[in-house]
Amino acid sequence: MYERGLEWLNNAMDIYKTLMFESAVDKARIAAGAIAGHHLAIAVACFNQTYNRDYRRVEDLRTMKQVPDGFLALYDQIIAAKTTDELQALCHEIIACTRDFFQKK
Repeated sequence: MYERGLEWLNNAMDIYKTLMFESAVDKARIAAGAIAGHHLAIAVACFNQTYNRDYRRVEDLRTMKQVPDGFLALYDQIIAAKTTDELQALCHEIIACTRDFFQKK
C-alpha cells in the first residue's frame, strides 16, 4: 500500500503543476480540492493501510493514527482560501508535508 500511496502523491504533484499556471480562482479551487481532498487524502489512507471503497477522505483522516504534521490544518486553510495565490501556496505546503511524511518511513 505504501507504493500505491506514493502514486497518489505523484498524481497530486502533477495537478499542482497545472495549478501553478491557473489564474481563475474557481479553477484553482477545483485543482486544490483534487490535490488535498482527494489525491493526498487517499495517499495518507494508503500509508495507514485503511483505504477501501467506503473511504470518506478527510472525515476518515481525522481518526487515523498517522497523518502528516499540519495536514488537517492546511486542509482547512485550503477550504477557507480566497485567492489563487493562497491556494497555490497552501497546496505547495500540504504536498511538502505529505512528501516529508512518506520520506520518514
